[in-house]
Amino acid sequence: MNLPLDEISKAVSGTLQGPDTAVARGYSIDTRTLNPGDLFFAIKGPNFDGHNFVRQAFEKKASGVVVDAAFAGSLESSPEFGVIKVCSPTVALQALGQHVRRRWAKPIIGVTGSAGKTTTKAMVGAVLSRKLKVLHTIGSLNTAIGELTLANNTSGTNNIALGDAAGVNVTTASNVIAIGSAGADVSNSCFIGRIRGVTTAHADAVPVLIDSAGQLGTISSSRRFKKEIKPMDTASEAVLALKPVSFHYKSDNTQTPQFGLIAEDVADVNPDLIVRDENGEIYTVRYDAVNAMLLNEFLKEHRKNEQQETTIVELKSTVAQQQKQIEALTEGLQKVTAQLELSKPAPRTAENNQ
Repeated sequence: MNLPLDEISKAVSGTLQGPDTAVARGYSIDTRTLNPGDLFFAIKGPNFDGHNFVRQAFEKKASGVVVDAAFAGSLESSPEFGVIKVCSPTVALQALGQHVRRRWAKPIIGVTGSAGKTTTKAMVGAVLSRKLKVLHTIGSLNTAIGELTLANNTSGTNNIALGDAAGVNVTTASNVIAIGSAGADVSNSCFIGRIRGVTTAHADAVPVLIDSAGQLGTISSSRRFKKEIKPMDTASEAVLALKPVSFHYKSDNTQTPQFGLIAEDVADVNPDLIVRDENGEIYTVRYDAVNAMLLNEFLKEHRKNEQQETTIVELKSTVAQQQKQIEALTEGLQKVTAQLELSKPAPRTAENNQ
């Protein structure tokens, strides 16, 4: 881009604070992908506020920041960084895009319609590129509804973004769904904002699951949804052969320790306890079923303990009765022995008168 901050400030109807000779080499709305020399726009989304990352932008050598005028007062002036104060960083970014397009002064062709846009775009680009230098978007089949949705997408396809600034972190990834969320540049992923960290208003919440068709729903436990109901009995003993392990996910750079089961090992014990993906490959463990089986084994052991406790109580009672009987017998024997001693004749002494 290579535009002076002074020119950018005028283009977005802002007020520049700091060096007016600094040049913005590009722009960024995410400090995680910001390059040195970029101009950082502190836009606000449904569940994030770029103003919380202004200092990180400075630490990563941004040429300047575009912030809300009310926020600018909390920033300390610096001769190294430029601060452009505007009414809305989001509107300012749109204004900068319009300015850059006007400044470019090159012919622009827009293709609209309900069908055939991608094909037409590719054909026009192919024809014109024989004689001219042509720049056209590579990505296609993207659906964006809202301000700045998929604003940074350059080559990703089949992406869906709904909401202001939704999908702004998607640049080259495909098949990404971002609803009220900035998302991430990860293909075949889905992001929905305002869920994590938000407690439901009612205390009757249930877990949400997804089936193999991609449908979201919950598990019903009512008797009216079930058939062939019978005791689990010995079927739950399979869980006693499972081998819990600790591990790390390959995709986790934080090396957070995890604890659980290996689905392939579980399948060897009981194939009914695992779930397979659309390709038939082993995918995960039915932990809800494992928990139910563990409960059954616990209850079985609990009943055994109760029976053993009852037996122990009965044995203690029997021992106590026997002890009383033994004491009674001992007392009787002592009395008999005493009587025998009393009934013995007195010893006699023989005299010799020779």
